[in-house]
Amino acid sequence: MNFGKRSLTVGFDSNGYRTLRSKDYGCFFARQEVDSLVLTERCTKSDEQQWKFQRLPGGYVKLLNKQSGACLSVEDVSDGAELRTAPCIENDKKQKWTYLESENWYDDIQTVSLKPKQNQRFCLTIQKYENRTSIANMELCSRSK
Repeated sequence: MNFGKRSLTVGFDSNGYRTLRSKDYGCFFARQEVDSLVLTERCTKSDEQQWKFQRLPGGYVKLLNKQSGACLSVEDVSDGAELRTAPCIENDKKQKWTYLESENWYDDIQTVSLKPKQNQRFCLTIQKYENRTSIANMELCSRSK
């Protein structure tokens, strides 16, 4: 399965946390403050780059950041909507994600795609800005290939 531009990789480690990585832009991270933008940077395996994938009923996952304890969230699913961290709230649909896995594994790394429960037509992707900052955001999956 090829997820194209929206393709991300997940690295596994022994403590139950994972890194979420874009091939071209590095690892997703969130600052210690809750309600911070989710950005990418060079992968260092720091706590701000570690995410726990909590399985939920219905085949969804919730992603909890190790450093902040906050959850990956999208307020309004629309083209270009930025991802942030937010306090984890049980049954909050803004924090539930469909986690699509490829069958390709290499050295404990797997290719994945994440879609928000609110609107499965959108995929998590990366927006590169001129100041070299990369922000995690949403994009129509049909345009992400």
